Amino acid sequence: MRHLMALGIKFVVICTVILSLYTVFQNTGLLSLFGISVLLVGLGYLLGDLLILRRFGNLTATLSDFALSFLVLFFYGMINDIPTWESGNMALFSAFFITMSEGLFHFYMQNHVFGEAEYTDVSRTTRRINSRQMQTETSDEVFPYDVRRKKRRKKRQ
Repeated sequence: MRHLMALGIKFVVICTVILSLYTVFQNTGLLSLFGISVLLVGLGYLLGDLLILRRFGNLTATLSDFALSFLVLFFYGMINDIPTWESGNMALFSAFFITMSEGLFHFYMQNHVFGEAEYTDVSRTTRRINSRQMQTETSDEVFPYDVRRKKRRKKRQ
């Protein structure tokens, strides 16, 4: 169930990015965009999230997701006879926005799907310490100007 929820979140994010960019700037069909979204979700989840994220960490998985989404979207544009520079620009912008969301998605994967939380709220909370366990300590070096005053007073007396 955890993997289905993660796949759903990943599909919504990737589909939103691809549909919003490709329908505005390119005149492509919705069915082909859904197909490329499913392909990106499947490959990205298997390669980037399940294999690379567990072994190498968030940064490597995010960079591999960028490369994967750029290559898949670039070749998708080339197959649809979109000129090379337009296909490259759309693939680059789409891969950038997908990568920004993937970095956050990897935190979700580590905390909720894998159960290997690197960040927990427990590490942020402080433990209350009993005041009987603590003892204050002062010295003359804390305020050196007071030490000079005391020495001057002793010399005067």
